Amino acid sequence: MGNQHDQQKDWRETHFGVPARPHKARRRNWWLGMVLFSLVVLIGLLTADRFGLISLPSWWRSTAQNLPVVGPMLVSAVSANGSLANPVENAAGERQLRERVRSRERGISLMSRERAEVLNDLKVHERLRDEATARLRSIENTSTNNMTHTQIDGLRGAHANALAAAKNALLRVRQLSDQRDSLNRRIATAESERDAALIDLGMATPKTEAAGNAP
Repeated sequence: MGNQHDQQKDWRETHFGVPARPHKARRRNWWLGMVLFSLVVLIGLLTADRFGLISLPSWWRSTAQNLPVVGPMLVSAVSANGSLANPVENAAGERQLRERVRSRERGISLMSRERAEVLNDLKVHERLRDEATARLRSIENTSTNNMTHTQIDGLRGAHANALAAAKNALLRVRQLSDQRDSLNRRIATAESERDAALIDLGMATPKTEAAGNAP
């Protein structure tokens, strides 16, 4: 085997007049693959944190802010809440958040006026219910001794009227109470969505659990 290689080498030197160039082994740029893999993982983590899939620690975000620009992807553009800082996306997102705040404020105002009317009607029908109930109890406690048939018939009619008025007022009170509770839930939802948008805009701070439970 060694003689065959020497003969081939001698033939090349004799034919071309120069020694054959030694073949160099190709070096694999494994470090470039590792760098690209690390960048892909980092961008994936930042994107997942942006969409709320994961929550990166604060030191991760501060470290990512100091990373340089790599190719077309701006790795260093990380906002305070961990989202990628694209000026166009941020401007559109801010407009959407501000419109959400205005929309929720309009909805809260309309529902608050509607709730005020419901509460006024509720007070009226609660009073009618109480009056009809009191009248009904008074009639039921009235003694029919020494009453004529005409008087008893009149008392029965008054009892029927008071009973119907109490039932109607009670039914209306229940309906208005349901409307009040529904408006309360809708207003609370709108206020929660508005507050969340204000927090994202940096115009409000999140309420702590202790503050929320404070009397």
